[in-house]
Amino acid sequence: MVNHGLDATLSGIITIFNLNGQVQFYENVNELKTFSFDCSGMSQGIYLVEYRTENFKIVKKWIKL
Repeated sequence: MVNHGLDATLSGIITIFNLNGQVQFYENVNELKTFSFDCSGMSQGIYLVEYRTENFKIVKKWIKL
């Protein structure tokens, strides 16, 4: 289980992509402060975590060891 603190409080969409652009996780969120997801089925590697609202987009790199 991974907790990722994104410093935002607006409704939006969380998407996690692998470096090939394939979606690994997708969820609509409301009033986001932190989010958790089960990454046990994901391979080791580098992923991009995207948080998108109507007004902005944040992308962070996440490395699973």
